[in-house]
Amino acid sequence: MSLKIKQIDWSRDREQLLDIARSAFRDIASDERDLLTQLERGFGFIAFNNSQPTGYIIAIPLEKAPYRGCAEDESTGRLDTAYIESLAVKEGSSPATLLGLTRKLGNEFESKGYRRMTMHVESDSKLHKALINLGAKQLEDFDNWMGWGRTFSYLEMPLDEQPDK
Repeated sequence: MSLKIKQIDWSRDREQLLDIARSAFRDIASDERDLLTQLERGFGFIAFNNSQPTGYIIAIPLEKAPYRGCAEDESTGRLDTAYIESLAVKEGSSPATLLGLTRKLGNEFESKGYRRMTMHVESDSKLHKALINLGAKQLEDFDNWMGWGRTFSYLEMPLDEQPDK
C-alpha cells in the first residue's frame, strides 16, 4: 500500500471528495455546497492509496463549530481545540487511511498550537469504534443528530496522547 496525504485543493479534489462522501455516508452525505463551506471555514487533507482517493478530513476551530456540544465544551474560547467537521473514509478502505489522516491532521494542529481534536461520530459505527481504539474519549451522546434519527457521540482526542507521538 502506498498512502499519500495531501492538503485539499477544491478545484483539483472536488469530484473525489464528493465520491468519498457518497461512499462513506450514502443518504446523509455532504453535498458540494456543504463541503465547500466546511473548507472555507477551515482546511483539510485527502488521502490516496496508489493514486485512488480513499478518505478525507476537514477541520475548523472549535469556536466556529455550530453543533450541539461544541458551545458547551469547556475548551470553547481557549483556542486550543480543532473540531473535525467532516471525516470520511471510503467503504472497504484500509484502517491505515483513517490512521494516516488523523496523524497528518494532528501534526498540523500541533504545529498551530492546538492541543486536542473533537468531533461528532455516529455512535457504535465502525468509525466510532476505530477512533475509540486510537485513543478518543467519548464525552456525550446526542439522539436524533441533525434530524437524521441517529445517535451521534461527541468525541475528544488529545493530540499529545496519540500513538507514536
